Amino acid sequence: MTEGKLDLHVQKADTKDGRRRSTTARGRRKTAPAKRMRKSKPCFLPQMPLDILHLIFGFLGPRELLSLARTNRGFRQTLLADNARPIWKSARMRWPGGSPDCPPDFPEARWAYLLFGDTKCDMRRCRSKDVPINFKLRRRVCEACMTKHLIVDRVFEKTFPDYDKSILELIPSGNAGCRSRFWERKKCQYYWDGDIHNMSKQVDTYLEDIRLRKAEAEDAFLSFKSARIAHVEYVIEHARVCLEWQEEQERLRQAEASLRNEQAILRIQARRYKIFNRFEELGYERRDIDYLGGDMLRVDAELTEDDWHEARATLEPMIIFWRTKRLERVRNELLERRRHVIAKVCTAFKKTLPPLQWPTFPPLCELYELEGFSVLINDPSSDKLEPHRCAHVLEALPFFIAARRDDIRNMLLEKLPAKLVGQTSSACTDAISDPLSLATATFQPSAPSWARDSSLILYTLSDVLAYLSDPSRWEYLLGHPRIAQDMSFSEAGNDAVVSLLTVLSLDARTTTPGELDKLDARFVCVRCPANVNELGSKYQYAMNWHQCVLHHILYKRTANHATPKWMLLDAHNTRLVKMQNSALSDLDLGCDWSCARCSCHFEKTAHRPAVVAHVQQTHGVPEPEEGVDFFNAKPHKHQFHDPAIFTMNLQAESS
Repeated sequence: MTEGKLDLHVQKADTKDGRRRSTTARGRRKTAPAKRMRKSKPCFLPQMPLDILHLIFGFLGPRELLSLARTNRGFRQTLLADNARPIWKSARMRWPGGSPDCPPDFPEARWAYLLFGDTKCDMRRCRSKDVPINFKLRRRVCEACMTKHLIVDRVFEKTFPDYDKSILELIPSGNAGCRSRFWERKKCQYYWDGDIHNMSKQVDTYLEDIRLRKAEAEDAFLSFKSARIAHVEYVIEHARVCLEWQEEQERLRQAEASLRNEQAILRIQARRYKIFNRFEELGYERRDIDYLGGDMLRVDAELTEDDWHEARATLEPMIIFWRTKRLERVRNELLERRRHVIAKVCTAFKKTLPPLQWPTFPPLCELYELEGFSVLINDPSSDKLEPHRCAHVLEALPFFIAARRDDIRNMLLEKLPAKLVGQTSSACTDAISDPLSLATATFQPSAPSWARDSSLILYTLSDVLAYLSDPSRWEYLLGHPRIAQDMSFSEAGNDAVVSLLTVLSLDARTTTPGELDKLDARFVCVRCPANVNELGSKYQYAMNWHQCVLHHILYKRTANHATPKWMLLDAHNTRLVKMQNSALSDLDLGCDWSCARCSCHFEKTAHRPAVVAHVQQTHGVPEPEEGVDFFNAKPHKHQFHDPAIFTMNLQAESS
């Protein structure tokens, strides 16, 4: 049969009836043709002369020799032969850092395996790994196996009652034979059970010769004991040398590992720089690339074209994303610097205005949206904004302030009820009163983002302007600014003011908040039940007209406060109530006060007593008047002392 052709020989098979039938290849099931196996080339290395093999083996290290000894039986027999000892010794000597000498009673191959072979436990059926060498026992034994096979000297008689304990001095103990936690705090001596059995047999042989009175048996036994004692001392000293070598090898391994790690880092960095350079060639900037990370840039391999295309597909979208973010950040920083310049310019312009106009000066967030300033801020170039470029916008700023005031006024007029505007127009006065200057023109913030201002009442156009001009207008939920469209007319506040004016017999169509402030009357809510103090006296809270309006708004939804009703205190009781407030410090009224004659409080406002003292001492005004010599920089807050306690006789009241 020629090579490469199918075998067409006939196979015979017996049938059930005893007849024989033939089965040919033609009748078999057709299968796919098998791939022709590549013939392995014969290895002539084992058949080489020993001197040539020894010469080749002389260039190998101990670990290569150990692997070669496991290849086949021929290599194993060759390397374990007595004449192969020089091969193992020279291999050990070529090891980096050398190696300890092989003990005279220990095979060179076994010594090489102990030093450079597997780190598994030497005991059969034990799968422990990374087991240290015990150089006194000359074994790799895990802690579990040592617990099974080590015998402590203090229980020797109990464990081996038939053995003489004196044989222990002829056997090296395992103590201090390796750096292992197992031997920490071991005060007794531990011996390998196999060594004990072997030594006992040898001693029994000598004792048997002595018992049989053989010639020089005793001298042979003494010589044996002396040799064994010397051997134990040699094992101890040799173990010390081996442990020092092992520590040096560990330092060498760490240094080598550190060197390999440094070299790997350098290769990874070189590959990383190659990728970055390729991206720079595509037009990307280095600052958009340097902070890139990921597994793609931690590969320790040469950069190929396929690797580059894969890296580009992965990293380029990230570079584009972070470059966009950087440009946005740079642009926002430029816009913020331009806003800062405009803020300084507008602040200097505001300082030139009369101090009484400061509270209604537009906030910066509105000025930034002014057409002239907006063009300067959003200039597409990267040029720095110089203050002199704002001069033409500052010239138009007074017109913007006046137009803003008119716009807010018109919006508020649209929110006023028609009856209130009509009553003002039909008032019998020499001049038609401005409906937004009356005490009945009460407004409240109505936007959901102004929840903290829900109890704030704004009277007249000046209060609304001051509120909308408060610099803290952006310190609200979602950054929603205060705008006039979000103001609403307060029906409850209007009802409270009208009821107070009725008690005072004043005309609601002409009375202004300033007139009510000058009267400074005190009222008691008739709808509120009287309180009882510790002495059993009944009392209620006396309030000014601002507090009365806020009180009605807060308690309007209760059953007995549906409509406001007040009791006006007479002059005597009003004087007593004001005396209670006079005992309180004006420091409780906040630090939003400023001088109206100079700009010393422009940067930082102060408490009312400090401002009054400043006007008296600096400007020589003995009795400063609020609204003329000093003013509240945030008049819309309407800060007052808490309502005073008014003790009353309910029976006298009912009569």
